[in-house]
Amino acid sequence: MAEAQGGIFNLSSVSIPQTIKTRRGLPHGVQVADQRQMADYDDTTLIYDCFYSAERRQVIAYLPKMLAYTQLIQGAQFSVDNVPVKPTVVKRRLFDRLSFPTAIAPKNLQIQLDGCQLTLPVLLEDTEAFADQNCLYTIQKDQDLNWIGDWADFHVKEQGATAVLICDNGSTRYTPEDVLKMLRSVAGLRAVAVVNVPFSWGPAKGLTRRHGRTKFLQVAMMNAMRDRFLRKARAVLNCDVDELFFRKGTTTCFDKAARPLGFVAMNGEWRFAAPSDRPVRHVDHWMKEANPPSCAPKYCAAPSHGLGRLTWGIHGLEPITRRLMPVSKDFKMVHCRNISNSWKVDRTARTGKTLTPDEDLKERLEEIFKA
Repeated sequence: MAEAQGGIFNLSSVSIPQTIKTRRGLPHGVQVADQRQMADYDDTTLIYDCFYSAERRQVIAYLPKMLAYTQLIQGAQFSVDNVPVKPTVVKRRLFDRLSFPTAIAPKNLQIQLDGCQLTLPVLLEDTEAFADQNCLYTIQKDQDLNWIGDWADFHVKEQGATAVLICDNGSTRYTPEDVLKMLRSVAGLRAVAVVNVPFSWGPAKGLTRRHGRTKFLQVAMMNAMRDRFLRKARAVLNCDVDELFFRKGTTTCFDKAARPLGFVAMNGEWRFAAPSDRPVRHVDHWMKEANPPSCAPKYCAAPSHGLGRLTWGIHGLEPITRRLMPVSKDFKMVHCRNISNSWKVDRTARTGKTLTPDEDLKERLEEIFKA
């Protein structure tokens, strides 16, 4: 088996110097109930990633939402390899994007900011490894390596995935090389990448109003990775490690997303692991409640056309209310309750409700994982 293309990648980032007293501050309307949680709020990162696109002749930078940094950026002087440039600013709900015209790939982006000189290297976009591939995408931290392998293997077999890009958000249980090795052990993958993302996720709790507005990283990375690596992919499935997407016919979600609309949304339900003496795996998740709780939809999108060119969000496309997006009945997501390191809430505990076997799902899981 030929080794999959790709590898381990870093971001080019910069934070606000301590000598500058301005801080990002909170988005309008956010209310804090527990100040201790604010240690997880990213108040200082200025740029997450900076790279050059030869086809677009642009240096592109992705930022957490600027908020109180807006005036600093407006007054800053930007240069690429000491040649002054002016940014085009695109503002989105949870991130901002700067682009700078330049005909050739520069080495550095320089920012003169409130008396401070900041310099960061300009990386190169790397789209060819993922061109025309059916790609899984997620951001994760410290999920069991066997879970990551099972998740990738399942979607190769069930949905025809041919590539995986994982943003690793500072895992401490293993290295990015370990993640890459696991992905390269999955038969059928032609391209794999692990991107180091050493930034704060945002407060997991402690906010009582507009909590989601304080978590910039997930959505910013999703769009930055599309721009830097995945914009030529056939289609991309936005899929967490605890999620399995089943098809009801022969058409895969990648096939559906590759059609002119460029997008397909899919609903799901929670399933729970059957009791076992061995470590829990996806294949164990065939127990259900009498009235299974539904999950917010996820989606597969084609980055190069149709709706897939819009801004990607966690559960839909940012400019469109997800209630307006039709959900395909050709697919179903199984959300595996016990595939989690419980970083947000304890998901090892039982619900207290009666669980019964979903025999059809059990048979399907065993069929796929034992193939």
